[in-house]
Order: sequence, then C-alpha cells, then structure tokens
Amino acid sequence: MKQNTRQKGSLRWFVLLVIGLLVASFYFDVDVKKIVEDEKTQKNIHYIQTHVVGFYNEHLSSHVNYVWEKVFKDLIWESFVQNMEQIKKGEMTDIEKAAPGVSLSE
Repeated sequence: MKQNTRQKGSLRWFVLLVIGLLVASFYFDVDVKKIVEDEKTQKNIHYIQTHVVGFYNEHLSSHVNYVWEKVFKDLIWESFVQNMEQIKKGEMTDIEKAAPGVSLSE
C-alpha cells in the first residue's frame, strides 16, 4: 500500500513539472529545448553524471549488488517463481500451506 502512495506522489511531481515547464514556456517565453541543448547545460549534466556514477561505483555498488543477489534474487524472486509454478500446476502456494486451518466440525 505504501508503494502505491509513492507512485502517486511521483506521478504528481511529474505532472507538476510538466505544468511548470508549460507555464514557464508560455508566460516567461522560456525555450526548454534551447536550455537543455545549451553547451553550459550539457557540461553541467556531464559533470553531475560523472560524479554520481563515480560515487555509486565507489560507495554504493557493493551494497546494491549484495541486496540484489542475496536478498532480492535469493529470498524474494526464487520464492515468487516457485509459488507461481505451484499456482500454474493448481497446487497450494507456500502461504496457503503455512496458513493455520480452522476446524468447523464439532
């Protein structure tokens, strides 16, 4: 549920950005294409990209790779695929097997 809220928030920011760019282009005569293609802007983007990639490679990549390999792939993805195969075969999933049962007989 929390992820759904985050996605709505991201969509809201994207819509606000587009509206802001449209307002700037109409009322303040801002040429977004000209700004983005400007040599200074391109140099700034390249500078930021270089430093962000360098920071990721030096400080984050080992942690991200660990989470991807050991947490996501080993714990989440393999379990997901296994349960999807069980559903495909018409078998009970691991969650259904582990759920406590309620006896209705007296």
